Amino acid sequence: AVETPETAARTDHVYLEAPQADITLEDGSWIALTANEGFYTETDGMLDLVGTVNMYHDNGFEIHTEEAEVAMNSGSASGDVPVDGQGPFGTIKSDSGFELEDKGAVIRFLGKSHLVIFDSALKGKS
Repeated sequence: AVETPETAARTDHVYLEAPQADITLEDGSWIALTANEGFYTETDGMLDLVGTVNMYHDNGFEIHTEEAEVAMNSGSASGDVPVDGQGPFGTIKSDSGFELEDKGAVIRFLGKSHLVIFDSALKGKS
C-alpha cells in the first residue's frame, strides 16, 4: 500500500501497488486476485483493480481482464472491458465485460461472447 496525496487527505482510501489477495470463503473454497494497481475504499468495501487483473477460484475457474470492481462486503465483482476466462468446461471471451455474484456462484459475460466447450466436458452427457 502506498500513501498518495489523495489518500493522505482521505484516510478511508488506500492506493495499492501490485495488489495480491488470497481469500478463503465460508465454505472453505478460496479466491486469489492479482492486479497491477488497485484502490481500496474502506468505508464501502470497494476494491477497484486496474492493469492485468487475474481472478482464480479453487474450483478451476479463472477470469482475466484489464479492470474490475470488487465489492468485498457482498462478494460480487464486475468489469466493463473485454474479459477472457476458462474453467473445466472450456474457454470464454467477452467484448463487454462480466458480472460475478455470490462469490463466484454466478458469472455473466456481457456483450458479444464466444464460448468453446471442451469435448471432455460433454462426455457422458446427452
